[in-house]
Amino acid sequence: APSIDQCAEKLHCSARTLSRKLQAQGWQYQQLVDRVREIHARRYLSNPRLSITYIAHMLGYADNSGFHRAFKKWTGISPSEYRTKLFG
Repeated sequence: APSIDQCAEKLHCSARTLSRKLQAQGWQYQQLVDRVREIHARRYLSNPRLSITYIAHMLGYADNSGFHRAFKKWTGISPSEYRTKLFG
């Protein structure tokens, strides 16, 4: 995921300004990054041809364990459990 500095640069403002604007909307930058990752993780997991390792890599995780922890924090279940619920 891009850093807040990179995003701010693309939006032609400072990282501090971006942070303040996000905070005014009830968000922190990392929360937004995590939410986008969760949305993409759910979509990618709905494709059984994509391995969980590949999905973790696409979402920017260095290894599966970080992705597993994050997904479980978001959903309460592991990525493989999520897939089992989708495909039985």
